[in-house]
Amino acid sequence: MRDLLKKAAYSLLWVWQLPQNIAEQAVWMYYERKAMGKSSRQLIRGVRYLRTSSIGSGKALALGEYVVLNWFAGHDTEDHEFGHVRQSRMLGPLYLPLIGSHSATPPFTTTFAGRKSISLTPTSGRSGGLTGSEA
Repeated sequence: MRDLLKKAAYSLLWVWQLPQNIAEQAVWMYYERKAMGKSSRQLIRGVRYLRTSSIGSGKALALGEYVVLNWFAGHDTEDHEFGHVRQSRMLGPLYLPLIGSHSATPPFTTTFAGRKSISLTPTSGRSGGLTGSEA
């Protein structure tokens, strides 16, 4: 019974993240095909990871329950991408417009009332996410 409930919960989670899971399936297949068999599949914390040299050095991509990493990506990168997996789990279909759109565009700055600006740029380190700064 417990296994059945786990499978049902995972299925609902997968459907909740349907747009990014479908997109990542296409990305996963592209990088796997590009690697010509020189890739490694791993299951870490319930998330499917593909390690490959077909994605550039220092690059990684997470959508839904799937992550594509360079062979040499360290634990910091794994943790950062797992953070995106957690965001996707929480936001579901809102993940791509809220988080994915910012990842696909260069860093930007928004100014409020002519005085304060919030610079949204990716951070490095284990915490991941976005930082805010006052100008």
